[in-house]
Amino acid sequence: MQITIKKNKSLWLKLQAISKETMNFIENESHLYFDYTTNK
Repeated sequence: MQITIKKNKSLWLKLQAISKETMNFIENESHLYFDYTTNK
């Protein structure tokens, strides 16, 4: 039982890390786009 919980926890942490990276990427991209449009 503990093994499955551990496995699920590591998978959950991986998912959290991926979603965090994705959010950072989207944020950076939107900032770049915003800077580009405002500088134009």
